[in-house]
Amino acid sequence: DTQSHLSFAFPSLPIYRVKWSLNAECFKYKKEKKPIISFMPRKNSDHAKHLINLLKFNLDLKDIEIVEIENKTEEEVSLLLRESLLFLSFGFPEGLPLPPAEAMACGCLVVGYHGNGAKEYMKPEFSYPFEIWDTVGMAETIKAILSDYKNNELYYQEKGRKASAYISQQYSKKIEKDVLIGAWKNILNTST
Repeated sequence: DTQSHLSFAFPSLPIYRVKWSLNAECFKYKKEKKPIISFMPRKNSDHAKHLINLLKFNLDLKDIEIVEIENKTEEEVSLLLRESLLFLSFGFPEGLPLPPAEAMACGCLVVGYHGNGAKEYMKPEFSYPFEIWDTVGMAETIKAILSDYKNNELYYQEKGRKASAYISQQYSKKIEKDVLIGAWKNILNTST
């Protein structure tokens, strides 16, 4: 997303796309999930509150734990994401948001805003991407997942596994290193 903006703004300049990587030691797949819905309230917290209220008024959440992720270490975040069934994404606008990718790497079912940048990895095959402010659509999807999960647990586990595999393959340390070296080789070759 950011690359397309920069390329449009500066059509005569070379633009090098750099891919980040996740800490694979922390953010790794876990099959078994607890009835936890986690989210980070620092982006669009009013949207998060609105969605949580929609869920509270339309679902019986007595067996579901809703956890705000803030003021935690990377290790604490990864432990929570490995336990969480669902992760709610409220990032917008985003160049390439890290939290939904970290959640996907842990096997969470990610429901929420792609923020434009996460269109790259929040694919409908293994996540639930939404446009900003479609909190009713998000609530309907969460309601459907929660009502169907016990009957189709293997289906959702496989969806989480596919998401984790995709993130692990696309955002590895090796790819990050190769892309950075390739960019610098191009920069050094064009500057001499």
